[in-house]
Amino acid sequence: MKALRIVNLFVFVLILAISASAENYTVYAVHGKVWERTERGNVPIAPRASHLNGDSYIVIGNGGSLTLYLGERRQLVTITEKGIQRLSTLVRRANPSRRSATKWAGSLMSSLIKSETPEQTHRRVLQSQGGSHRGEDEDRALANAFARYMADGVSGADGLVTFDIVDDESGTSYVEVTNNTADYLFINLLVITPDGRELLLPVDTNPDNGCCAHLSVAPQSTVSFSELAFFRDWADDARLLLVASPVEVNFTVLCDSTVAYRPSEPTLPIHISAPK
Repeated sequence: MKALRIVNLFVFVLILAISASAENYTVYAVHGKVWERTERGNVPIAPRASHLNGDSYIVIGNGGSLTLYLGERRQLVTITEKGIQRLSTLVRRANPSRRSATKWAGSLMSSLIKSETPEQTHRRVLQSQGGSHRGEDEDRALANAFARYMADGVSGADGLVTFDIVDDESGTSYVEVTNNTADYLFINLLVITPDGRELLLPVDTNPDNGCCAHLSVAPQSTVSFSELAFFRDWADDARLLLVASPVEVNFTVLCDSTVAYRPSEPTLPIHISAPK
């Protein structure tokens, strides 16, 4: 009987090992110091990479994180464990709060790997999977929620979504956003001056579309939007705010400074953040 239990345990461990090696990993986002340990030494891991497997050794430095799409499980997982470890072990030990599943993530990752225009692909995939821009009701609810924040200075400022402006060696800058919520969020930044408001990030490769599907951040992850570089050319008295929405919206409605908060009308559960 004891021998049978040992055999059963061996078979169970073997099944787990086979499942781990059979998993398909695609890199969604990388934050901070994250490498793959290879015979050539530590090699940086880039978004869209799909060569990793369960036996790959991953090195994560202080404050680093790696967000992966698990093809077999159709799940996104963010890994933050510092040190060097096999990828399958890191995924197994990942905090459950840093896991999420979504019906369109698989299609999105598959298309992004093949696309030379990720912004257009991101929007097209979300539309086909039911994750596209919802309509004017959501836009009005977004504008009303932001007007409430501008009136009281606290609504939506819960600290769950933060951002940094990172300066590049080329003289340009880009934004790095951390989403500590359990939801996918769509983000943009608003530059507010006495002369008006303008969006910092393009809402679409076609400005007439007004959409933002290429500006999404997975739950419990940090994303660097380094492909959307800009110059810090706003005035010294400018106010910079990040606005994050749980649904895709037309962020251009935030540029209308005449919108006043209406308590009787719906508001979106947005998150608002100022620079760290």
